[in-house]
Amino acid sequence: MLMQQVEAIPATFPAVPSGLSTAAAALAPAMVWGRIEAHTNVRYTSRAVTWVVEGPGEWVPPLVPASISTFEM
Repeated sequence: MLMQQVEAIPATFPAVPSGLSTAAAALAPAMVWGRIEAHTNVRYTSRAVTWVVEGPGEWVPPLVPASISTFEM
Protein backbone atom coordinates (compact mmCIF):
# COMPACT_ATOMS: atom_id res chain seq x y z
CA MET A 1 0.00 0.00 0.00
CA LEU A 2 1.29 3.47 -0.90
CA MET A 3 1.84 5.39 2.32
CA GLN A 4 3.52 8.56 1.00
CA GLN A 5 4.59 10.17 -2.26
CA VAL A 6 6.96 13.16 -2.33
CA GLU A 7 7.81 14.79 -5.67
CA ALA A 8 10.72 17.16 -6.16
CA ILE A 9 10.18 20.30 -8.21
CA PRO A 10 11.55 19.77 -11.74
CA ALA A 11 14.41 21.95 -12.96
CA THR A 12 12.39 23.13 -15.99
CA PHE A 13 9.02 22.65 -17.64
CA PRO A 14 8.16 22.57 -21.36
CA ALA A 15 6.61 25.65 -22.95
CA VAL A 16 2.92 26.12 -22.17
CA PRO A 17 0.59 24.15 -24.46
CA SER A 18 -1.04 25.90 -27.41
CA GLY A 19 -4.71 26.83 -27.42
CA LEU A 20 -4.79 28.48 -23.98
CA SER A 21 -6.66 31.68 -23.27
CA THR A 22 -4.61 34.87 -23.30
CA ALA A 23 -4.66 35.00 -19.50
CA ALA A 24 -3.58 31.35 -19.11
CA ALA A 25 -0.84 31.71 -21.75
CA ALA A 26 0.61 34.62 -19.75
CA LEU A 27 1.16 32.40 -16.68
CA ALA A 28 4.52 30.83 -15.88
CA PRO A 29 4.96 27.39 -17.47
CA ALA A 30 5.56 25.83 -14.02
CA MET A 31 2.13 27.00 -12.86
CA VAL A 32 0.34 25.74 -15.98
CA TRP A 33 2.09 22.35 -15.95
CA GLY A 34 1.58 22.03 -12.20
CA ARG A 35 -2.17 22.30 -12.67
CA ILE A 36 -2.16 19.88 -15.62
CA GLU A 37 -0.06 17.32 -13.74
CA ALA A 38 -2.28 17.62 -10.65
CA HIS A 39 -5.05 15.94 -12.66
CA THR A 40 -3.08 13.15 -14.33
CA ASN A 41 -0.52 10.48 -13.46
CA VAL A 42 1.73 11.51 -16.39
CA ARG A 43 4.76 13.68 -15.66
CA TYR A 44 6.11 15.72 -18.56
CA THR A 45 9.55 16.44 -17.11
CA SER A 46 12.00 14.37 -15.09
CA ARG A 47 12.11 14.76 -11.33
CA ALA A 48 12.99 12.80 -8.23
CA VAL A 49 10.09 11.07 -6.47
CA THR A 50 10.18 9.23 -3.17
CA TRP A 51 7.50 6.63 -2.47
CA VAL A 52 6.99 4.97 0.90
CA VAL A 53 5.25 1.64 0.40
CA GLU A 54 4.21 -0.84 3.06
CA GLY A 55 2.60 -4.28 3.11
CA PRO A 56 2.59 -7.46 1.05
CA GLY A 57 1.96 -7.87 -2.66
CA GLU A 58 2.98 -6.20 -5.88
CA TRP A 59 3.25 -2.42 -6.11
CA VAL A 60 3.15 -0.40 -9.33
CA PRO A 61 4.39 3.22 -9.41
CA PRO A 62 1.40 5.58 -9.72
CA LEU A 63 3.31 8.03 -11.97
CA VAL A 64 4.53 7.44 -15.51
CA PRO A 65 7.08 7.30 -16.90
CA ALA A 66 8.96 5.93 -13.90
CA SER A 67 12.47 4.60 -13.58
CA ILE A 68 13.30 3.27 -10.12
CA SER A 69 16.98 3.53 -9.28
CA THR A 70 17.11 2.59 -5.58
CA PHE A 71 14.96 0.87 -3.00
CA GLU A 72 15.16 -0.26 0.60
CA MET A 73 13.57 -3.27 2.22
